[in-house]
Amino acid sequence: MSIRSISIGTVSIGAMNTLACISLTLLLAGCSKEPAPTPTPQDAPLIDYTAKKTMHPSWDANQDGMNDCEDDGTCDDSVDYTQPRPSAAAPAADNAQRGPFRFVCTDAAQSEFTALFHNDLNDPANNRLHLSHQGETRELTAVPAASGSKYEGSNASFWEHQGEASIQWQPDTTHQCAPAR
Repeated sequence: MSIRSISIGTVSIGAMNTLACISLTLLLAGCSKEPAPTPTPQDAPLIDYTAKKTMHPSWDANQDGMNDCEDDGTCDDSVDYTQPRPSAAAPAADNAQRGPFRFVCTDAAQSEFTALFHNDLNDPANNRLHLSHQGETRELTAVPAASGSKYEGSNASFWEHQGEASIQWQPDTTHQCAPAR
């Protein structure tokens, strides 16, 4: 003899039996002897947002701790900077040349400068910049900077910080410039 419905408060024993059967069925289904399905690549997330991304050292040729594209304004969101920098050709010996880059200044004449960087990958103290203006070129040497990249030479200096360049060409003339776009 089974009891089909005896009411206890607002819940009936018949309903409790049904819930118990459903719970037992679900529990037994979870204990199946069949192996769990093997995850496929389609099941894996496309991007791991929890991983800390770090720049690959090949993107920091001047070894200032910043991506070189920050120095010359060429950063591209489609590039994965955690991967090694692709190279079109191996640099000659231990030197890497970047540029030329044009800078346009905010002075009345809208002066233009061209910068050609020569980086010694083995000895950053040998990094040089050939800075040209109105047909004249001067060689500047890398010097320590609190932020950005700084080069100094005879009657000239170049300091790039956050996409802007401060260029001193003559002892009494400083130009505020930005990369030509």
